[in-house]
Amino acid sequence: MRSSDTRADLLARVASLYYERDMDQRAIARELGMSRSNVSRLLKEARERGIVRVRIQWPLHRDRDLEQRLRGTFGLKEAIVLAGRDMDEDETRTRVGQLAAQYLDSVLKPDTILGVSWGRAIHELVRAFDGKARPGVTVVQMMGGLGSTNPSIDGMDLARRLADAIGGSYYYLQAPLVVRDPAVRKALLQEASIAATLELARQAQVALIGIGAVEQAQTSLLRAGYIDAEALEHIRHEGGVGEICGRFFDIHGRICRASVDDRVMGIELETLKQKGLVIAVVSGDAKAAAVLGTLRGRYIHTLATDERCASCVLELNTER
Repeated sequence: MRSSDTRADLLARVASLYYERDMDQRAIARELGMSRSNVSRLLKEARERGIVRVRIQWPLHRDRDLEQRLRGTFGLKEAIVLAGRDMDEDETRTRVGQLAAQYLDSVLKPDTILGVSWGRAIHELVRAFDGKARPGVTVVQMMGGLGSTNPSIDGMDLARRLADAIGGSYYYLQAPLVVRDPAVRKALLQEASIAATLELARQAQVALIGIGAVEQAQTSLLRAGYIDAEALEHIRHEGGVGEICGRFFDIHGRICRASVDDRVMGIELETLKQKGLVIAVVSGDAKAAAVLGTLRGRYIHTLATDERCASCVLELNTER
């Protein structure tokens, strides 16, 4: 056994005694023949290394009036709106992800192909998912890798972790989200593994998506270096307000034929429309225009969001 394995086993043992058997640190120190301060350091290290993961299950209150208005206005199958405006951005995203995870657990059936995109909201859903195992579920990446400095929000990691939580299998799309030019995209689509994964993604009955905005602070494609500020300004000039799976669209849900579209490795928005259930997870009023474009384009069936975003979407819809 490697020394690193021995250390990890020790950390897991100490954590198990403390968190699962409810032994205090003095009792653990006596049992393992070490000092109490050493036990405390080991527990801290176990948390830092991810051997122990702490998740706070906040009370989740829903705004039923906003949910009804969203369903009635946009013909949604379901709307899930987190109630409350006193939370910061991160806390709001976490709780919306928890609500979305509960919804996914309630609708996901065995032998389903489940497509996933990427992003912080989907990351929170995956982190919160604690449902029962479903036999035969396949999780597939619907778009290429973002190449993010935070791999935990990238589609590759999300597909693997969600499949592990469900007890299913997973498939990666071994390609970047945006390639250099259309010729490279055409060549990559000839690769058997990439073509097979994209075909599986197109067959997915259920899809989980995040929704991106076009403001510089909100655009992960800009942060990842896939587009530059000039290209983003061109997209905005064309009327672009949002992005799903690397595909930009305007306030009415119409595709923006910007230069990036023919370089994207991922499923098309028209393909997304054909799926039985598309669940969007998004939070924050900065995403309101992007969400409105998504709803008007009828790309989704279920929206999980927060009270501020939902209210802004409904107001924006009336204004425009």
